[in-house]
Amino acid sequence: MDGASYRAIIRPMPYEPEYKTTSGGFSGEESMGRCKHCGKPVNIMNVEKGPTGVFCSPACRAQHENFVDKVDAMERREKVRAPGGRIAILIKKTAGLLVFLIFLTLVIGFFAVKLGVTIPVISPAYDYLLARFFAVIGT
Repeated sequence: MDGASYRAIIRPMPYEPEYKTTSGGFSGEESMGRCKHCGKPVNIMNVEKGPTGVFCSPACRAQHENFVDKVDAMERREKVRAPGGRIAILIKKTAGLLVFLIFLTLVIGFFAVKLGVTIPVISPAYDYLLARFFAVIGT
């Protein structure tokens, strides 16, 4: 790849329309995208730029910003209402990790026994877990 084509990839290209459709209400003009709220084609003449995207009108922009604000508020309320908060999440993750490690020990121990290999830490743990399992089910 020569230097000129490499620089062309890195540098932002001049604006090219995303969609080659004609925008509604304007005769034969190509649209530069779609309204983030309602999906109507938007061109240079009727574009309304906002912090969250491109819109066809100030009303669509206001409605979308109102929607984003409501979603943010709902997410903040859900975080506050979470039972136990961070401690509950930490306990759930730790319990999940513990269950996974027990399962992994059983799987590795099973294959070690079948192959006749003794693994220093896993083989005694496997034997202990098996003895506890059979003690619990009463066999």
